[in-house]
Amino acid sequence: IPDDARTEPGWALARFGDGGWWPAVARGLAGKDFDPEVVVGLADLVRGAPGIGRAVAWVTAVPSASLGDTLERLAGRLADELGVPALTLVQRTEPRPPQREMANAVQQAANVRGAFKVIATPPPGTGILLDDRRSSGWTLAMVGGQLRRAGANRVVPLTLGTLM
Repeated sequence: IPDDARTEPGWALARFGDGGWWPAVARGLAGKDFDPEVVVGLADLVRGAPGIGRAVAWVTAVPSASLGDTLERLAGRLADELGVPALTLVQRTEPRPPQREMANAVQQAANVRGAFKVIATPPPGTGILLDDRRSSGWTLAMVGGQLRRAGANRVVPLTLGTLM
């Protein structure tokens, strides 16, 4: 990944199926709303992340085909908890199948390419890119790369859950 499109190392609140945070995340995904403890957990994760914590200047979300505006609302609540603005910077340009339906990394990358576009210039500072799940990592890498190329200084991927 070229330097001008590379994101920072990312973070996840939970691992799919684990105890800990996963039950609260799963309830939120199913009900399309998250308990306040999940918002605080995400904010604490960001605050404690080495080299990121207090540097966060804004939060945005990956538009979700399956969750509607759930992630955008969660991004707003996270931004409030962090004391930074929540911004709508990314738009889905067309529906695509979930990444979990792709057979390999080549298909996963192709599935994301052209599916999103940056609709506003990111402000200065470090941004959080929130997504619901990380399975292949291609959505966060490619959308984060688009944000970087649109002017974001740093983009930190943050997900509710990850396979790994």
